[in-house]
Amino acid sequence: MWQDYIITVVQVVFLVALLPTLFDTQKPATLTSLMNGGGMVIIAAAYFSLGLWWSGTVAALVAAQWLILAKQRSYLEDRKA
Repeated sequence: MWQDYIITVVQVVFLVALLPTLFDTQKPATLTSLMNGGGMVIIAAAYFSLGLWWSGTVAALVAAQWLILAKQRSYLEDRKA
């Protein structure tokens, strides 16, 4: 399906755009990261259920990035306490 390719390309842009945040010292709020990560997990599941394998895979990677950000923020908050 052509939609799989379009969604994949857009999500790859999001994947790359989020990389600097993973390596920066400032992180988004934990709740923000958890909500985005959880939402992307649901979106990935929906893509997989539609047979959009590339879109589902990239959505799962974006979800992983958001969940890593949540963990990083949580770690930073624990270190300050």
